[in-house]
Amino acid sequence: MPIEPAQWLVPNRVIYAYAWGSITPEDLEQHNERMNTLIAEGIPLVHVILDSSPDYQMTNPSLKIGLDTLSFIRRTDFGFTAQVGTGNAAAKFGAIMLAKILRARYRMVDTVEEAVEQLKTYDTTVDWTQGDMDLIETIKNSVNNE
Repeated sequence: MPIEPAQWLVPNRVIYAYAWGSITPEDLEQHNERMNTLIAEGIPLVHVILDSSPDYQMTNPSLKIGLDTLSFIRRTDFGFTAQVGTGNAAAKFGAIMLAKILRARYRMVDTVEEAVEQLKTYDTTVDWTQGDMDLIETIKNSVNNE
């Protein structure tokens, strides 16, 4: 699946997901299920860093698909999303529009480090000393070796 299964970056507080390649509506549905499960297990507010590879793109992108398949964004226990990079202009536009429609707390950034800084500013209660920052490179290396 071109969205690596989301995992805890900071246990019960911050989720990390890596998106690469062509994403289908079915991929989004699986991602949504995983996100809902993690958020339900977490301590509110649960935040996400979505790291997008340069080749990330949606197949048949539409706002309707995003609205229909990303229900976790509307959860009251869901906090802030920091998306790292954008696959292309269409993906960036679609993400911004979806965030506006859903009134999501959302920011696009260029690096994972910027994403972490955004989350630190947004929610000072997250204990980043509990974070597994090595997870990011482990996931990216796993994808690149497939």
